[in-house]
Amino acid sequence: MPVALVTGASAGIGLETAKGLAKKNFDLILVSRSSKKLNAIKDDLETQYSINCDVFSYDLSLVKSNIKFHEEVVNKFRKIDVLINNAGAIFMEKTITDEGLEKTFALNHMSYFVLSNLFIESFNSIKVINVSSEAHRGIKLNLDDLQNNIDYFGWHAYKRSKLANIYLTYELAKKYEKKGYYC
Repeated sequence: MPVALVTGASAGIGLETAKGLAKKNFDLILVSRSSKKLNAIKDDLETQYSINCDVFSYDLSLVKSNIKFHEEVVNKFRKIDVLINNAGAIFMEKTITDEGLEKTFALNHMSYFVLSNLFIESFNSIKVINVSSEAHRGIKLNLDDLQNNIDYFGWHAYKRSKLANIYLTYELAKKYEKKGYYC
């Protein structure tokens, strides 16, 4: 069976993506902050479909959590066919993570960057899907202010994080196309 990893899988687009993949007979690796929600989802999907579903609880707004999650997955699984980076949120008030990163950028973009690069290097021919939205339109990415230190506004921070993911996906596609990876 093919294996798909979905971040932000406890609600919304991530949950619906997991359900759709289960219907297509994918074994699943799901991650979000809420282990309680994930365990209920796991039980539901494994009961409803003939799949295996493994769940992990990590705060993906922390780079160290992304690295630890990757290590745990690599040690447990021999292959992953698809990585779907979906985790994301909008924070109207500026919040700084324990690692000193603005939380919208850390969760919505840095987790995609870290997980994409780590899993591409770990699994041959993995396909990477970075979930985005139309929110990236109408904003510029200020490379001198990725942390949104100048005049923070939550919606703009969210839009910039989505634009950064569009650029990331283009760069991953260019970097890895000759190796057979798809982004």
